[in-house]
Amino acid sequence: MRLRLIGFACLAFFGCTADNPDYIAPGHDAACVGNCGNGDGSAIPRDLSTPPPPPDFAASNADLVNCGAPGEPCCMGFQCDPMTAICANGICAACGGGGQPCCMGGACMGGANCVNGQCIFGGNCGNQNQPCCQGNTCNAPNLLCTGQGCLPCGGMNQPCCKGNVCNDVNTVCGGGACVACGNPNQLCCQGNACGNGACCTSKGVCVGNGTNCSQTQVCQNGSCANCGALGQMCCAQNACTQGLCNPQSKTCSNCGGPGQACCNQNPACYAGGCCVNNACTPSGENCSDFMVCSDSACVACGAPGQPCCMNNNCANLGCCNDGQCVAVGQQCGNFGLCAMGACGNCGGNGQACCVTPNPFPNFCSSPGTMCGGGQLPGQCAACGGNGQACCNANECPAGGCCVGGVCHSNNSSCGNGLNNCSNGSCNNGQCGGLGQACCGGSLCTAGFSRCINNVCQPCGGKGEPCCFDYLSKQTILCGAPYQPNAFQNCTCN
Repeated sequence: MRLRLIGFACLAFFGCTADNPDYIAPGHDAACVGNCGNGDGSAIPRDLSTPPPPPDFAASNADLVNCGAPGEPCCMGFQCDPMTAICANGICAACGGGGQPCCMGGACMGGANCVNGQCIFGGNCGNQNQPCCQGNTCNAPNLLCTGQGCLPCGGMNQPCCKGNVCNDVNTVCGGGACVACGNPNQLCCQGNACGNGACCTSKGVCVGNGTNCSQTQVCQNGSCANCGALGQMCCAQNACTQGLCNPQSKTCSNCGGPGQACCNQNPACYAGGCCVNNACTPSGENCSDFMVCSDSACVACGAPGQPCCMNNNCANLGCCNDGQCVAVGQQCGNFGLCAMGACGNCGGNGQACCVTPNPFPNFCSSPGTMCGGGQLPGQCAACGGNGQACCNANECPAGGCCVGGVCHSNNSSCGNGLNNCSNGSCNNGQCGGLGQACCGGSLCTAGFSRCINNVCQPCGGKGEPCCFDYLSKQTILCGAPYQPNAFQNCTCN
């Protein structure tokens, strides 16, 4: 590599050249002296229109100096031949061979590798915990070049390998690391795969079988299917956007649910309800005087040994114990003798609630009472009247509305900015009823209803989700004769 040092000096310092004495580079006003310009020290007339020709590196040896090759001085700008040398202390030093510094860009010759700035031969790079080889490479696909050299990659909780590859079964690259995939609430595996009947959503996350992929799709054995409309399958937690969910057929229907018309089939009402005057009554509510709906049939109630009538009612001051009427003076299970509606020292109006093991709710045995209060085990008090506690499964008789566990009678104010109660629905009949939007996004005011996906859905019947218990703050209430099957994710069976 040869540079014309004299010409460069003229051009750099004075803006003129001997090749073009009439030219002064823009920005240079000084006169030329020495071996450039006119040669007499006089100023050269400015002519900005004609640039100088390229330096003539083929001129006589007298004004040429060798530079840039190994052992030669570095050229201007500390430059050397990039393929064979690097500039060190003003001299071009050989590079690229074994034991020599790496050339520009980490280049080495003859199969050597650039390691920490030196070209070396052999297995001193690219293996686990060794420096990376030339081009930031490692010797195995399960090694990744990092700032700390070649480290393992592709295993659980290890960095992802090149190309976001993970090698362990049921792992996927997430956030730069290999993480578990395929189970509910985990990332989807390669190919949008999820295991055990789970489904991969549009967000790249697996949801379990029977849970929602979106507001209008539910996971069904590995595939997201439309749900919620009439005739379609119910969405997760028996939710429907149209009609009510039949928990037996798992489809959304406009008949057979609480308060809906009876279906033209057998059974005419689902979830254990009874068809009364061509409308479905939930199990646990009265069909008529001393007749209660119990598991799809209207049966006699109130006498000793018979099911309790609605709201714990038993004839002749009897006690309602575990859904059955007990005569005065008879034993109420393990709670003592029945006396004036109380089972021993619990269950009577004003007494402590009778305590049961989880997941069963504490109960009252006296007619027309409900276990409530702000602290367990709770206290039995009259229910169902205006300003009184809501009865079982949030019922308020005669079209009343249950707001925060308190009954508001039909056509009276629901309070809390919810306008008037109208046949179990607040906001003048616009929210809180079965199949309606939840009031305030979370409140259902009709009996046997629960807010699911911002829609009030049936609860408390056979196969339905449990209703909310204001005492325990858990969803564990069911209509008689059904019982909760769990303390969380409860279903009435």
